[in-house]
Amino acid sequence: QMCIRDSTIEERALIPHVPNFHPNVRQRQLQAWLAKNIASKNSILLVGNQGVGKNKVVDQFLAETGLPRHYLQLHRDTTVSSLTISPSVVGGKVTWEDSPLVKAAQLGHVLVVDEIDKAPVEVVHILKGLIEDREMKLGDGRKISGWHDGEDSDARIIKMHPDFRIIVLANPPGFPFHGNDFYRECGDLFACYVMQNPDAASQEDLLKKVGPDVPPIVLKRLVQAFGELSSMFKQGTLSYPFSLRELIAVVKHLQAFPQDGLLQAVNNVFNFDLLDANTMSHVRTILHEKFANIQAVSYTHLTLPTKRIV
Repeated sequence: QMCIRDSTIEERALIPHVPNFHPNVRQRQLQAWLAKNIASKNSILLVGNQGVGKNKVVDQFLAETGLPRHYLQLHRDTTVSSLTISPSVVGGKVTWEDSPLVKAAQLGHVLVVDEIDKAPVEVVHILKGLIEDREMKLGDGRKISGWHDGEDSDARIIKMHPDFRIIVLANPPGFPFHGNDFYRECGDLFACYVMQNPDAASQEDLLKKVGPDVPPIVLKRLVQAFGELSSMFKQGTLSYPFSLRELIAVVKHLQAFPQDGLLQAVNNVFNFDLLDANTMSHVRTILHEKFANIQAVSYTHLTLPTKRIV
C-alpha cells in the first residue's frame, strides 16, 4: 500500500493531467504493477514499441497517485552535461538551472526518462551509476549522493531524497528504431515490464469511447486489420509496428470528419509509407480483405471506392 505525502502548490502543478484516458484491463494491471514497484522503491523500466501507450499509462498512474513528475526526453545528441543543467530564459536573459533529473532527485519526485534507447553510451553509463551507486557528479563540482547522514552540511552535496524514483521508457533494440540495447546494459538494475498492445476486445472497447458515432462493425474490422499488421511486424514482414496509436488516429478522424470517409481516414495514417512498396502491398491486401463488403453497413459517410483501399 502506497503512502502519498502532502503536496505543495508547486508540486501539485507537476502532477500530470491526462484528458480522455480510457483504461482497459491490461493497462490497469500495469498500473497495479507500477504501484507495487514504486512502493517497493524499485527503479522501473518499461519496454514497448512506439504507440502502445507507455507515456500515457505512466502519466495516468502518476495523476491517480498524486506523484509529481519531472520529464526528460533523450536523443542521440544528448550529452552528459545536458542531463544535469538546462537553459531557460528569465527576464530576456538565458540562464542555466538544474535539470529535471537534479530537481527530482533533490525533491523526491518521480523522474520519467523517455527514449532511453536513443541515448549515447556515455549517457547511459552515467544514469547507470546514479541508479546502481546512488551517486552522480555534476559539472559544477556538486554531487548527487544517496549516501549521507543527517549531520552532513556540505553545500556541494545534493542529498538524494528517499522518495526519488526513476521510470525509464524504451523501445525494443534494433530495427526500425536502431537504438541501444538498454536492457542488456542495465536491465538488472530495474523492475522490467514489456508493454504490448491491448487485446482485441480492449481495443474495441477503447475505440467505442474514442469514436462513439462510428459503427461497431467498422471498429471491429479496423482492430482485425491492425492486428494482422502487428503480427506481420513481429514476423519481420513489415518494418514498422503499426500500433494502437495509429488505430486511434484513424477512428478520431472518422469521428471528427465523417464526411471524409474511410479512405481518407486510413490514408491519413498510411500516406507516410507510400514510397515503401512492400509495406503498401501488405496494407492494401489486408484492408481490402477486411472492408471489401463493408458497403452493406448503413453508414453513408463511410464511402468506399470500388477499387482497393489506399
